[in-house]
This record gives sequence, C-alpha cells and structure tokens, in this order.
Amino acid sequence: SMSATEGGVMKIHLAGEGAARVAELMHDFDEITIVAFDTAPVDVIGPLPGTERDKAASKARTIGPGGGGIYVYEALQFAADIIRKSTNPTRHIILLSDGSDSEHPEGARDLVRTLADEGITLSVISIGEGQDVPFLKDIAALGHGRFHLTQEAASIPNILTSEAAEVQR
Repeated sequence: SMSATEGGVMKIHLAGEGAARVAELMHDFDEITIVAFDTAPVDVIGPLPGTERDKAASKARTIGPGGGGIYVYEALQFAADIIRKSTNPTRHIILLSDGSDSEHPEGARDLVRTLADEGITLSVISIGEGQDVPFLKDIAALGHGRFHLTQEAASIPNILTSEAAEVQR
C-alpha cells in the first residue's frame, strides 16, 4: 500500500515528491491535475496551468496517505472525467500503483481502450512485483503508453519526471 514506508519515508510522500517535480518541469501552456486515490479520491490538486507550477508543486508535496488498496478502475474513471474537459492537444494519464495491491475489474480495460480511442494515453508505474503486474502492463499497452516497474519507491520521482519528459516530446 502507498502508506507503507521505505527507508522511513512513506511511498505516498515519494509519489507526491515525484508529482511536484513533474509540475516544476511544466511549460506555461501545459496543465496538470494530481489525484491521490485509494478507494476514493483523497487529494485533488488542479487542474492548474504551467504558469502555476510552483503552487502545484508545493501542494503535491503535502499529499498524505489515504486508507486501503488502490482502486484502479475508479481512479482511472475519476482521471478520465477531469482530462476529458481539457482542450490540450496532448492528454496523458500516469497511473502510479502497487504491483500487489491493485483492484482491477474487467471494466478497467474497456475504459482504457475508450480513452485511447479519444486520444488520451496512459502510462503505468508499478511499485514492486506482485500478482497485479500483468494487469498493469496490459492496461499500459492498451493505453498506448509505457510501463515502468520499480522495486524501490525512492525511484518514483525520477521515473515520473522521465515519463513527463517523454510526453512533452
């Protein structure tokens, strides 16, 4: 779970730090929304324009833990509702989840396919191996995005910033 610690730091705080660094890399015309989600949205930051990158970054660094496992379908549905309102030509979702704690009803695949048809892409970062990794790999492929697997939550900030750089290209 994202409230688990690594080296004394909660995974959720590393995720928040990663999101903050992504915000700091935004161009003025970019837009970011950061959602911390477990079984429901815990924190929603944005949508904020690139001109407010400092505000987005400082808010991301305050994200705290929620409760249970990660409801991937509900999280993606929530993200979809936000990103569909954006007029940005590039619309991309980065899902950060747990390789062994991700709920995945069949509807998730259909949703990702629909989003891809709408030009909304999805990349997935899995923290740790586990029974949910094949599903997470699968939805990244369906979403025409990239899949990243890391054993160390400490690498989340770097993976998120490299993923954001890919999208900006």
